[in-house]
Amino acid sequence: MRFTQGPWERVLDLTSVHVDTTPGPMTISGLHRDRVFAADVCVAQAERARLARTRDTSVH
Repeated sequence: MRFTQGPWERVLDLTSVHVDTTPGPMTISGLHRDRVFAADVCVAQAERARLARTRDTSVH
């Protein structure tokens, strides 16, 4: 996940959140979101990913 913030979003205290996935026909974005909400979404997703990695029993 990553944030982008253009000049108008900066003025309005907004940001866009992008989920980086494997190449394909879909993109996942949350455009022009409240900056604090977007940060909370990213932190929560990072925590879910961290927990999933601790439960992964496949051979690496």
